[in-house]
Amino acid sequence: MSEEALLQARNKAEPSVWFRVDYALSPDEIFIQTARFLIRSSKSLTVLSLKESDPKMSLPSWVPDLSVECTAGTIGQYDCFSASLSLEASNTVFLDYNKIQLSGFKVATIKKSMESILFMDVPRITDFLQYIPPLSVITCPKTKKSRQKGDKDWSPTGTPAPLHAVEQSRCEVLWRTLCRDVFDDMHPAPSECGEHFLGLWEAKIDQLQAKAAFELVKGDNLALRDAVEKGLFGSAMNIGKVREQLGVFYTALQRILGKDVPPGEVVFPPKFREFERYCSANAEKIWIPYEAKIFFDELCNSQRLINYTRDFYQTGQYNHERYLFITHEGQLGLGQRSLQINDEVWILAGANVPFVLRPVGAGEYRLIGEAYVHGIMHGQAVTDKSKAEVKNIVLI
Repeated sequence: MSEEALLQARNKAEPSVWFRVDYALSPDEIFIQTARFLIRSSKSLTVLSLKESDPKMSLPSWVPDLSVECTAGTIGQYDCFSASLSLEASNTVFLDYNKIQLSGFKVATIKKSMESILFMDVPRITDFLQYIPPLSVITCPKTKKSRQKGDKDWSPTGTPAPLHAVEQSRCEVLWRTLCRDVFDDMHPAPSECGEHFLGLWEAKIDQLQAKAAFELVKGDNLALRDAVEKGLFGSAMNIGKVREQLGVFYTALQRILGKDVPPGEVVFPPKFREFERYCSANAEKIWIPYEAKIFFDELCNSQRLINYTRDFYQTGQYNHERYLFITHEGQLGLGQRSLQINDEVWILAGANVPFVLRPVGAGEYRLIGEAYVHGIMHGQAVTDKSKAEVKNIVLI
């Protein structure tokens, strides 16, 4: 459970209607009544952001299982988001059989998904991102502290911050989605964050180049190879296919960065190709292993391998509970790992973040969880057309 998010919802409640303890209630009844109380008293849907992927108890889908630890934090905890903009939760009705009626409109349908922690698998993430335009025009506010008390521009119920349009590449859309576009309490995340993100991929390339360099001389220098594998790479490993891995990884990275690489062609880092040509031209010389060692040391001493962003990697680890998803409309998002293809992204009136819902028929849905969807977190989806499509739905 996210204690911070729960307190935020509770603090919006009016003191005269604060929850009364009743020890005769079962845990299920307590959680249902708590969710009802927080929604009714806070006049917001903040508590829905606490919905976890793997509840332990059999509860209605819209009731968070507060006995489950919320390890990934919540997207709704950030005051900078206002996805539903001016749509107020005026049609919230608690129905029989522990159902709740809300109002909102559908934004998109989920087309594909993958584990967010796999963002370091560049070949796979490149294939995944092919459904996103090479360049996206995103409207967003200026970078600012994401949680500043008393600043109405950044309150979900306050005056929206002015937005301006910017072009973002697939790579930028990816890293901003991975960190929810919040980094070190700044929103939107500063552009330097993107450099740190690329640094992770470049460090991986440096490591693969170093391994491939020793592959070139492994046959004549078994002792050196063994020492390098165990001492410099952390453990002994089969590096027979490391050059192939380097080519696949580097080629995929060039494509995700928008470079023109013909289909079927595999490219390598220029420095590595230069080293390969040197080794080929000097194959009979006995100092080749020493040159490989120099090449490796040069890569290991690079700033990319040493300094680039432990912070961003930790952000990726922080989101290991979540899945990346792409909608049929070409949007990239981050949601609960329980989401499935054909689940729907909705803007619910009174919610500061989008939610993923699963249709079950007859206007009823199951709540899968909150979501970050890049490009609609500031009410961009709330238009005159979408307002006309607002309808009542029932969560079961």
